[in-house]
Amino acid sequence: MSDLILSLATRARIARHSFTRTAVETFVSSAQKAHRRFAREQTGQDMVEYAGVLLVVGIIIAAVVASPVGAMVSDAVSSLVNDITTGSCPKGGKC
Repeated sequence: MSDLILSLATRARIARHSFTRTAVETFVSSAQKAHRRFAREQTGQDMVEYAGVLLVVGIIIAAVVASPVGAMVSDAVSSLVNDITTGSCPKGGKC
């Protein structure tokens, strides 16, 4: 009986070790393939370009908000929103 248990335990340990080794090898292989594919593609470059465009747009928006032009735009938009919500005609406009 103990030989049977020892044999089963040994087989289970070998199977677990083999499964773990195979899983690790598969993971490493997949990671290497992904790294090679990423190195070939230019998606990283595209992301940097998009980030640069967003940065420039953010700077422009911040400059407009900080300047007197930002206050004028805000007042004009608020006036239009009030006209729409109250149902009144804009100055010089047609209803």
